[in-house]
Amino acid sequence: MRARTGTVPHLSLRCRVASSPIPSGPSPTGVVQAIYWRNGEKAEELRGVERIDLCYHLELNDYRGLQELRLNVKDLRLPQDEIQ
Repeated sequence: MRARTGTVPHLSLRCRVASSPIPSGPSPTGVVQAIYWRNGEKAEELRGVERIDLCYHLELNDYRGLQELRLNVKDLRLPQDEIQ
């Protein structure tokens, strides 16, 4: 997972999906974009984190004529087995 913010306080994530019911996964590369609107401040606390649990809606992002599936994140947390 890679977290970054732009000039607006949104969190943009590139996530590698751990498992998928679809044999080829969500994308040919196994990486899917995710956006967590108005939560850019979480980028620092997620720096260096390898895994997170996401609650999201799947959406079709149509930006400048390029269409791709994207996760619209509603909430996230560290997996329960990683909480100390």
